[in-house]
Amino acid sequence: MKIKMFSYSQLDTFIHRLSGLTKLISFLFLSFAVMLTYDYRIMLLTLVISMIAFKVAKIQLKQIKIVLLYVLFFLVMNIALTYVLEPDFGSEVYGTRTILFQFNSYFIVTKETMFYLAVKTLKYFSMIPLGLIFIFTTNPSEFASSLNHIGVPYKVCTTLSLTLRYFPDIIRDYTNISLAQQARGIELSKKEKFSKRFVMTVKMVIPLIFSTLDRVEVISNAMSLRGYGKLKKRSWYSYRKLQASDYCVCLMSFAVLVLSMVMRFYVTKTMFYYLNGVVAHMAPFLAVIDCGGVGYACRTTNNTLSHLQKGKPAKLYTHLNVREDAMELFGFSTENELNCFQLLTSVSGVGPKAALSILSAATPESLAMSIITGDEKALTVAQGIGKKIAQRIILELKDKLAKGQIAPGGESYGGTGVTVIPENKSSEAAAALAVLGYSQSEIAAALKGIDVDGLALEEIIKQALKRMVKN
Repeated sequence: MKIKMFSYSQLDTFIHRLSGLTKLISFLFLSFAVMLTYDYRIMLLTLVISMIAFKVAKIQLKQIKIVLLYVLFFLVMNIALTYVLEPDFGSEVYGTRTILFQFNSYFIVTKETMFYLAVKTLKYFSMIPLGLIFIFTTNPSEFASSLNHIGVPYKVCTTLSLTLRYFPDIIRDYTNISLAQQARGIELSKKEKFSKRFVMTVKMVIPLIFSTLDRVEVISNAMSLRGYGKLKKRSWYSYRKLQASDYCVCLMSFAVLVLSMVMRFYVTKTMFYYLNGVVAHMAPFLAVIDCGGVGYACRTTNNTLSHLQKGKPAKLYTHLNVREDAMELFGFSTENELNCFQLLTSVSGVGPKAALSILSAATPESLAMSIITGDEKALTVAQGIGKKIAQRIILELKDKLAKGQIAPGGESYGGTGVTVIPENKSSEAAAALAVLGYSQSEIAAALKGIDVDGLALEEIIKQALKRMVKN
């Protein structure tokens, strides 16, 4: 049997015997599972399922060779452009920076960027086989009939069926045109230069377009003569009823989707509000808190470490940072410091490591003052923070602090549970201080006696912060 390239192959396998509806549902479930997560375990699981399905469906390499070449080409281009445009993007995503080697000050190869690109590649390779399996194992007519039986209008179903049938026809026409050109003495093999082959390929597109238009006209006339669109319903001779195997495959695909959603929205978002225990170990930017016999490693700042003593009780307010390869817990001695950490990491290009460096060099109050007054030098004092990052922090956080913006989901940054709606300079200043985590009583005490009407908003906030620092 001649192998058809990029078209449905009628074989008697377990995958082929599944309903077209089943394969569509499974394809959507597994695709969503991969798109929703950056967890490489979910992607590897999906890839294994795809490879097993490929083997069972007896899809040969000759059928997908061209598709794989195109996919590899665009994948390599994507990776290359990602690195050229932003070689240190992985470090910004993960908050760490491990240099493997570097060519100059700009082109730096980091472990984080390599891991990011590897995960991105794995995501592509997990999804592409799913689409190929669907195309090569699904009869277009049977697929259309399955959709129609679950309520999809038959006009839509027929359109999808014609689309799936059309790709193989285009490929066949292109092959025929190519053979005709070669019979006339036009060299299109690899012996010819790529530039000439490319020009001749472009020229073949013109007759391909005309043949396509002719086919469209013929199909349109045939459908009109057969009364297409006059009735609301139609009969299907290729309908395949759902069997027990169809339900099992759909259930398996749905289970993978649920697992992906649990990992994405529950496991990776789970966090402790605070840890209350005994300091078991201390190291630079690290504190281990023993809670009930379990040691929680918390990344932290020098300011927090200065308040801790080994063997003494401690309470740290925590933030869970989720990466593709790990989950890191960050702990802070005050809610103000935690809120500032969350504000800093909300800035594009500022990871947890950079945020810790900034908060190790400045208190929450002095940090807020530096942002509000636009003091770049105060931010660049922190290790690893350049002028560009400092400007970005000021640009993105100045308005948030001045206007008292709240975090997504309607929760205030301050953790007070009260959303302050600015109406004047006094309320705007109060909202800015609430963003930093101060209570309403502390804010009222700090603003008392300040000439709210005569001073600018930035000056009001500045004076209030000075009072809080003194207290």
